[in-house]
Amino acid sequence: MTNWPKRLAGMCENHSCPTNKTCVIEKRGSNEFTNCTDDTSPLDKGYTKAPILPFFYKTYTAKKNYVDASKTCQDEGARLIEPDTEEKNTFIRGIIDEQNMDNVFFGLTDFQDIGDYRWTSNNSTLTFNDWEDNEPQLGIGEFCAAFYKGLAWQWINIFCHWKLQFMCEITFA
Repeated sequence: MTNWPKRLAGMCENHSCPTNKTCVIEKRGSNEFTNCTDDTSPLDKGYTKAPILPFFYKTYTAKKNYVDASKTCQDEGARLIEPDTEEKNTFIRGIIDEQNMDNVFFGLTDFQDIGDYRWTSNNSTLTFNDWEDNEPQLGIGEFCAAFYKGLAWQWINIFCHWKLQFMCEITFA
């Protein structure tokens, strides 16, 4: 696969992977992140390559709470999808609408500080958002974010223990 990230066996930038895993260096903007993953293409795990955008995605119609959904993604060497640009957000909204999904978790929380929503992959702040007009609602225990079907897939904050559908992504440079 031509665009798959740089792969290194064992150590990679002070990050050690078990022998049955490969270290993948992912670039996001000017930052690099390392991840231990199975030595297979995301296509082998049921992921679909997003056209133009640099990521693979997989939808899950089974409903899970936020922690379990996130763990499902991590177990596959992925993360909950992050609609961090307008282009990516529009693409994701199209996929979940096309697949007639219900409300969908994504990788954004304010666990650390109420009202300070951050991407879970790298703890960065929002440079783009698609919050519904009355969102996020603060101080009522809704720490996770989701696409909300009843609002044409705009973002809402929601209780993390609720069970929703979700999407995972694997990014590449």
